[in-house]
Amino acid sequence: MQKRANKKLGLWAWGRTEAHTLPVFCLGTSRSSKAGRRPRPAVALDQYGLGEGLHGCQHYRRRCKLVAPCCGEVFACRHCHNDEKQAGESDPNLRHELDRSQVQEVVCSLCDLRQPVATHCSRCSVEFGAYSCLKCNFFDDDTSKQQFHCDLCGLCRVGGAENYFHCHRCGCCYGKSLRDNHVCVENSMKQDCPICVEYLFDSVRQTSILPCGHTIHTDCLHDLEQASVRGSPADLPKCPVCSKSISNYSDEWSQLDKEIQETPMPRDYASWVVDILCNDCNQSNRVRWHVLGLCCPSCLSYNTRRIMPLARASMGSLDSADTNALEWTLPNLQEASPSPLPAVTQSPDRSPTRSPSPGQSSRSSPES
Repeated sequence: MQKRANKKLGLWAWGRTEAHTLPVFCLGTSRSSKAGRRPRPAVALDQYGLGEGLHGCQHYRRRCKLVAPCCGEVFACRHCHNDEKQAGESDPNLRHELDRSQVQEVVCSLCDLRQPVATHCSRCSVEFGAYSCLKCNFFDDDTSKQQFHCDLCGLCRVGGAENYFHCHRCGCCYGKSLRDNHVCVENSMKQDCPICVEYLFDSVRQTSILPCGHTIHTDCLHDLEQASVRGSPADLPKCPVCSKSISNYSDEWSQLDKEIQETPMPRDYASWVVDILCNDCNQSNRVRWHVLGLCCPSCLSYNTRRIMPLARASMGSLDSADTNALEWTLPNLQEASPSPLPAVTQSPDRSPTRSPSPGQSSRSSPES
């Protein structure tokens, strides 16, 4: 194969080969009046793709670098800038992050020309990214991410525009499986992750939407589930924001029903009752106290909390007492009286179908 180097542009122009001929276009000819000056060599049409996937950083494959307007330095991407100027800066007064939308200049990775932001280099005509968005000043050679720009979010996201919709109340792009099938929370994505405290809206990490509508990084949710000990209602994973169940725990709670039935409380504690608030249905009830768990009679959930101190009925066993006319004695608080709540509820018989149980978490589209 015969190839000729253009010394001014630092490019290769490919000529005819034995196997095939590449189409070429001419960048122009020299206007010198000297006789014998040869015209500029032609450049192959695939020049736009020259160096694709060979340049960039650990975050993105691209053929340009960003000139940070905040400090005037050149970085491969905003994450490289933030790693050095925010996370790696020892002086708190000098820490700052790069606003990618404010970038005005880029540097070509092939010819090192500093120039205004564009999709192609003004000198060597190389394409800065197989995917380019001038609204976000974002470039990426890896199109397998299926990048797309959401005007309502104001940034580029990944996953394919056909697979997501923008929820106006939640303020973010959610998977289409969640359309009319999720609990809307005002600006739910414009919050910090309750586990790692990273801002979720422009995070590049995958985010999950819990059945309660709150959001959390998918890997943080996995860590939360791994850290929880299955089998104890106090240790089952809950939403870190509102404490609602993040999954369907019917099997665990059915097993707990059996354990409570097989483990009756001693006679001295058989008459103790307690007022509870259910984290799942938000209903208040008065139930028999058991050391293993307190079941909500409204939704049969064990995701409950005590809202009053333990109290003891003075009429003996609850099995034979009129639970609607109990006299109360609070331990160590004789002058106190319980809040007016429903009467004592016996342990319910768990029916095959539970009250509405939370579904599996779904995902939102992370920023590109």
